Amino acid sequence: MLTGLLAGCLLVLSADGQTHWDFTDPAAVSGWLTNADVSSQEVTREGWRLVTTGRDPQLTSQPIDVEIDDFALLYLNIRASRDGECQVFWSHEDGPMMGFSEDRSQRFAVNRNGADTEAFLLPGWTRGSVIHRLRFDPFGDAEFVIREIRIVYPFKDLPRHTSIPPVPETVLPIDVKNPSSSAGSGSPWFLLPNERTIWCGPLDVDLSACSGLLIQTDYADTEQVARPWHFYWVVSGESRAHEAICWLWPRREPQWIRLDRFPAWTGKIEALGVKPPQSGSFKALYLAEQDVSAPWPVITRFCKMDPVWRTGRPSVILTRLANLGGGIVDSAAVTVFAVDETGQTLSVRPRQEASGARLKWEEYQDLFWEITAEHPGQIQLTATGAEYGGITRIFCDVMPPAAESNLDYVPAPVPPSLPFDVCAYYFPGWESAEKWQCILEHAPERRPALGFYDESNPECVDWQIKWSVEHGITCYLVDWYWVQGRQFLTHWFEAYRKARYRDMLKVAIMWANHNPPGTHSREDWRQVTREWVANYFNLPAYFRIDGKPAIFLWDPRGLLRDLGSPEEMAAALADSQQIAQEAGYAGISFVAMGYGYTSSELSTLQQAGFIGWTTYHEWEHAAVKAWSRQEVSYREIAESAPKTWEERLSHARKAGLTYYPVLDTGWDARPWHGNTSMVITGRAPADFGQLAESARDFALREKLPFVVVGPVNEWGEGSYIEPNAEYGMSLLKALRRGLTGTETDMPEEIYPSDIGRGPYEFSLADLRRPVWSFTPDAAWNITGNGTSVAKEPTGWRLTISGAPPVLSRKVYGINASFYSHGTVRMSVSPVGNEKSEGVITGHLRIESMEKEVLADKTFSVQADGIEREYSVDLKDDNPKWTGRPATVSIVPVDRSGYEVFISSISLVNKSGTSAKNEL
Repeated sequence: MLTGLLAGCLLVLSADGQTHWDFTDPAAVSGWLTNADVSSQEVTREGWRLVTTGRDPQLTSQPIDVEIDDFALLYLNIRASRDGECQVFWSHEDGPMMGFSEDRSQRFAVNRNGADTEAFLLPGWTRGSVIHRLRFDPFGDAEFVIREIRIVYPFKDLPRHTSIPPVPETVLPIDVKNPSSSAGSGSPWFLLPNERTIWCGPLDVDLSACSGLLIQTDYADTEQVARPWHFYWVVSGESRAHEAICWLWPRREPQWIRLDRFPAWTGKIEALGVKPPQSGSFKALYLAEQDVSAPWPVITRFCKMDPVWRTGRPSVILTRLANLGGGIVDSAAVTVFAVDETGQTLSVRPRQEASGARLKWEEYQDLFWEITAEHPGQIQLTATGAEYGGITRIFCDVMPPAAESNLDYVPAPVPPSLPFDVCAYYFPGWESAEKWQCILEHAPERRPALGFYDESNPECVDWQIKWSVEHGITCYLVDWYWVQGRQFLTHWFEAYRKARYRDMLKVAIMWANHNPPGTHSREDWRQVTREWVANYFNLPAYFRIDGKPAIFLWDPRGLLRDLGSPEEMAAALADSQQIAQEAGYAGISFVAMGYGYTSSELSTLQQAGFIGWTTYHEWEHAAVKAWSRQEVSYREIAESAPKTWEERLSHARKAGLTYYPVLDTGWDARPWHGNTSMVITGRAPADFGQLAESARDFALREKLPFVVVGPVNEWGEGSYIEPNAEYGMSLLKALRRGLTGTETDMPEEIYPSDIGRGPYEFSLADLRRPVWSFTPDAAWNITGNGTSVAKEPTGWRLTISGAPPVLSRKVYGINASFYSHGTVRMSVSPVGNEKSEGVITGHLRIESMEKEVLADKTFSVQADGIEREYSVDLKDDNPKWTGRPATVSIVPVDRSGYEVFISSISLVNKSGTSAKNEL
């Protein structure tokens, strides 16, 4: 065995070339630096024993400059005092943050089970790359014993495959400590010990002619949902593993996974990995030059669009037909049949004529149907046509007419009696049609009972008050926004002020101060306090803790960062107390929000003047144990939450604070963040009710004044319990049962349609039109320095004095091939006597959710001050114009010194065939 001391870091080089740090040796430990969040450390016979007390503990190696000799793995042996997630970083050279970045890191779970955690990571290090430093980030407020870190070369001297070999029936874990024994299997497919990704390597495969993969999956026959599959690949010359998450439907034939839409799918790969969902496996995997699969019609949505079905009244269902294969699928072939419990066939009527849209890969068509049932009971609905995959059968319960139907307004709520308050988060983000576009495209089953509503309508607020109050919620903690005096999303509060039942629901400000750095100050804090005192604390039902108006603060760390010291933060909160007291209030009760607080941080908050602590969600233990972040079990959340509450309350009380437990309401943010979003699965009303019962018992035992329910209406993030088409009122009913401990005296289910009120929603036509205006509140983002923006009623006026700006926004509900041209309506004129040589151009760019460029076009611009509609051909010589656009961006002019007035961008069809994406 050879040893060598490199830059003060003892590396042990074994005979087979492996590099490792044995942390039972003080010389190995001396080559690593710890930051201030590691409070104590010692070298023992077991290893390097650490205590972390800060929020972001880090262990950073001295420069090691290890040249990777072959395709490498990283092995870590760690023991921790609690569950959590650790992270390893690596760098090639020093730079900002010592050369470390998120894209060159890996996370892994450490479970508290009394035994060591052996983590085997495949970081994507390839031959010839140099690892300059390593950094290991444990989590805070825990004890660790780190025994060893080792760089392993299990594939050294093995032949490299130039194609993907067949998948064996059984894939075995590789013996990374005795790699020579693993080579005897003859298969390049392997599992890493304690890991779930199936890898193939080492490879030497050129991707230049490969658009993606063909995979033959193996699901249970009963599966009718898409599951997350993780695909990884390691590119030669890079030092990272790239990832794509694809949601695949069950299919017996091979499916095409198009990966060339990801920019990293290029060059040569040295390894390929597949992580199936927990309920799936695969039989075969091939590289594909192009899509060789046949058309594959899949019903990806088959759902109710109404929260309740009543006898004698038409109800609406949605079928969404998508082509997830090659070729063309004709959408006109879908038919829906309905049968009641007696076997009688019911009439199902399409709400629009079948369009006969010709669907290319990943394009879809929504078809809406009406059905009227004459008798209560369960109806079975079946979608038929060709050999469809996906969701082909659903069941709907039909209820008798509501008992109360002759009412002229929202009926008054009747609250249950509870011994503590129940607060719930409310997100006021649904005041325009465009806000709902992502829900209609990605999760139409979430359609609220109020429809895709305008929440600035006081009558909508009265319905929300009725439903919440009757099921045990006594207070809304309303997301509230303030950035240096600028406010937005205040429309819900204005509607609440006008609501008839306003004073039956308490409210408090949850200041969502995820503000840019440098936007908090002592003076700004005084101004925001005066705003609270003048316009909110005087509401009759404003929520109080210990007789004082309550303020919940999203990010105390951001406040501390900008004010510079705990003393300044304490002084700011003292200013607030004085301002409130001078206005006649007893003071203000400040509650901190956030995750990962260490003991010292909680003490700082208490000393600054906070009286309590809570969170927006509570899924920590379940997320750590999950198969993947796309399959986090809600049942696991419900079962593990009481343990988390106890830990957090004990943690808080040691610092003189109170922790208020959170009943999580789920998470699936794919409408906002795409396939990489964390997804909580299996959110059943029974589990939510059990969580509510646990919260009641916890609050009574610990004598807490209130508990917190997760968001009631985060439709984009997938956290909601407000009545909707997917769940009806079942989540609210489960909440009331759990909080009250009884099923008696349940309120009758009353919806707007039961009493002839509404509709309150924006039209589907408005939700679907591919026209994006530049109104003052339009969701366009602007990047680039040197441009002033005046947002006028009919457009944005840009004065460009620096680099040309980029205007971009998300778009939804579009099949690219249904449209041939983009149109830009704007005028351009020089500022002053500015004159430019050459042709002035604009630039229109459209991308998919995976950042693939679907269209990238320039067009000539006339700078004469006349408003024109510029037409841009998106199809011409552009085979990529297909699929689902997700982002539209424009550079109006390519130079400075011009004023632009831009009013709209739209998609139109000038190809002679009708666009069939409208209702």
